[in-house]
Amino acid sequence: MSGRTLGGMNEGALRIPEVARRLGIDGTEVYALIERGELEAGKGRDGLVYVPEDALRSYQAGRGTRSKS
Repeated sequence: MSGRTLGGMNEGALRIPEVARRLGIDGTEVYALIERGELEAGKGRDGLVYVPEDALRSYQAGRGTRSKS
């Protein structure tokens, strides 16, 4: 995962379960995407991992997938 800290990241960022739901995959697969550098993420001040919505959209555009939201 990137060393990026997302500060008080609540707006415009998604937690891993929501990202997994939108991509139609398991949460562990989302973490694997992050570890491989395919999906940008960072930790919020609360210590939880967040994915910026724009990063998710970029990932989906690059993969030719659509959001399931």
